[in-house]
Amino acid sequence: MANRRDVLLSAAGLALAGSSRDAFTAQTPTDATAAILLRPRIKSLDENLVSRADHRQVIAAQTPLIIEQNFARYDSGRLSRVLSNLTEDELQLMSVIYMGAVANYGIRPLLLDVLATRLSPAELGRISRHFGFAPVYEAVISHAPLKSLEFQRHSNPNFMAPGLWSPVPRPAAQRQVKFLFDESGPRYFKRATPTLDYTLYEVYLSYRTSPVGSLTVRAALYETAVFAGSRLAGAYYAGYAVGTGLSNLIQIYAPDLHDRIGGAIYNVVDWLSSAWATNNVSTIGYSQQNSSAPFSLGAYDNYFPTSSDYNITHEWNIMASGGGGGCGVRPEGCPILE
Repeated sequence: MANRRDVLLSAAGLALAGSSRDAFTAQTPTDATAAILLRPRIKSLDENLVSRADHRQVIAAQTPLIIEQNFARYDSGRLSRVLSNLTEDELQLMSVIYMGAVANYGIRPLLLDVLATRLSPAELGRISRHFGFAPVYEAVISHAPLKSLEFQRHSNPNFMAPGLWSPVPRPAAQRQVKFLFDESGPRYFKRATPTLDYTLYEVYLSYRTSPVGSLTVRAALYETAVFAGSRLAGAYYAGYAVGTGLSNLIQIYAPDLHDRIGGAIYNVVDWLSSAWATNNVSTIGYSQQNSSAPFSLGAYDNYFPTSSDYNITHEWNIMASGGGGGCGVRPEGCPILE
């Protein structure tokens, strides 16, 4: 029987590499929903960026799976902390992208099943503001019925699922993403033609819900820059286009950083893409390390020599450990996906 990963990725026209089932970690609740979502897990965001594959469709198909797998691995306490670190704009972005996949691929929103089981009624009320009352209520009734009355006190039946979205920032003073809703029919997202900007939002969301990226917006933006600068610049887009897309992303989610980083983001993309083209581990590792400086990560800089989320700084890890790899820094069991 095809699993959820088969359904989503085959819709993007991808051939899946074989993978064995991974055991749950000690920190992972082994409920039935998590068992479905984590079999098999995605280990890197570019593992399916194979020759002749449409990178936009690959990333679009993987993003909802990555969000599900990220949250399925968190226990209730950590899941609460991760979600509390997400802004309302980020939750809205997540709901639009995720519920769009639910509508487009005809899959059950298992993410909501996980959230219903592990979050409090008040936290679920906040989720319903973005994902819609009806989908969240259905998950609560199915998986945590004792929370249903309290959930209704924290929610509102008028909360609707997201509609059409356009990743175009409003005027800089507002620093928000522009959301456009389809009033003509069911208020589920209708996917627009994928663009580089859209792909960068999906990549950002994948990292923002991951163990390291969930700690701070800047960490997730840095990981997004490393991915885009190495995997997308040159192979699919000109470096300038990638730099502009990243600049827009930073302006929306970290306006203070955008004010300071300015045109340096184009230098970051150039360092990363040039190093990636050499296929030299040390050169790539140094480019990842040097590219972290403009993001002013501070203490969080200690996380990236661990390979970070989905091995995005694996070369930095090898370089920092003297060529042998490894994970000398494991903050709170992170990175979970190595």
